[in-house]
Amino acid sequence: MLSSLFEELTKTLEGVKPEAIFNYDESNLSDDPGKKKLIFHRDVKYPDNVINFTRSAICCLQGSKFVGFMT
Repeated sequence: MLSSLFEELTKTLEGVKPEAIFNYDESNLSDDPGKKKLIFHRDVKYPDNVINFTRSAICCLQGSKFVGFMT
């Protein structure tokens, strides 16, 4: 199955310059509002936990060119 993927990729990229090939990677960072552990300053007398019951997430997208140099 993997070999057929590379065969198809070879056919698809035939005649394409390496400068025109990009790689994109997406990462998703999310929080967990139901988490039981809390962190507060040492001098806080009455720690208060505000819960929003909805999850929030941040999506990070990174792109890179195929042609490059590693040092």
